[in-house]
Amino acid sequence: MIKFQTISINDKNDFSKVPNGFVGLMTKNHIGKKIISFKTDRNDVVLSRELDKIISKLNLTENNYLILTTNLTMESIEKLEDAGIEYITSSNFIWTDERYKSRKEH
Repeated sequence: MIKFQTISINDKNDFSKVPNGFVGLMTKNHIGKKIISFKTDRNDVVLSRELDKIISKLNLTENNYLILTTNLTMESIEKLEDAGIEYITSSNFIWTDERYKSRKEH
């Protein structure tokens, strides 16, 4: 099970609650969002199956989520876009689920 943290951003003072690597990326446009922050077993890439576990716990009728994480695979990005969930990553290197898994097996 992936543990995640939800942080409600009600005003700019709540930016101090955001994980360190993302504080500088927050803007006034993020006020009113519910921040979802998490790490996976690997700290570098979030695979789509891991993201599915988190999305299944969210109330998607609320359209005010913002995912903060390290890096997303192409499939993960598609899932977030399909669900209408905004995201910020700390890395922009694009993997596919399969490409990442095959790299880790070698």
